[in-house]
Amino acid sequence: MSDEGWSASVSPDGSQIVFLKAPAYADLGQEVWVMGANGGEQKKPISVSGNELMASPVWSPDGRSIAYVKSRLEQYISALSIELFDLDRGTTRTVLSDPRLNAGLQWLADGRLLYTMFEAPPNQYNSDAFVAKLNPVTARFEGPPVRITIGDG
Repeated sequence: MSDEGWSASVSPDGSQIVFLKAPAYADLGQEVWVMGANGGEQKKPISVSGNELMASPVWSPDGRSIAYVKSRLEQYISALSIELFDLDRGTTRTVLSDPRLNAGLQWLADGRLLYTMFEAPPNQYNSDAFVAKLNPVTARFEGPPVRITIGDG
């Protein structure tokens, strides 16, 4: 349906697909594209350049926003954040910034955002899933995140 497209997510109504394009490294890219379910009407609403990469674009339950993980490579570290792009306004807001974020992201139908984070040393190679209700208007969690997995791997 699209050259160099991966990490796709179908909109809640099934009419559109959001995906990464322009390969950079593994499942990361510098462009987020949206297209119709038939592969037509492709457009690029989000892009980054230089030392920034994006991963895991997902639709909000109402189909009006896209969340994704953004990484900015800095000297010796990566600055990672979950970003929220409002399709109607064309604006981006940061939901969460944490250097332990991982690329896993899914926006559940009930409005909760599921994301993954690496553990602190000495278990930095293990990651766990967290979930929190996300208000797409304010780009803030409504209450504290809940850890739903724990353990090796």
